[in-house]
Amino acid sequence: MTTIQLVIAINLFICLATSNDFRYISHQDLIPSSDRFSDGNVTSFSRLLFDVSRDQMIVGA
Repeated sequence: MTTIQLVIAINLFICLATSNDFRYISHQDLIPSSDRFSDGNVTSFSRLLFDVSRDQMIVGA
């Protein structure tokens, strides 16, 4: 098996594994219940904190 075939096989395995994983939440599932914000001066986010008890995600810039 060549390197490219191995990379393709690994990527395919990961895609199939996440599609059956109940912990995986797709972007489309999150859109209806999320608020979107942006700031032109922010170029990246460094930390994500999930508050499961309050159903919140806290983003630190």
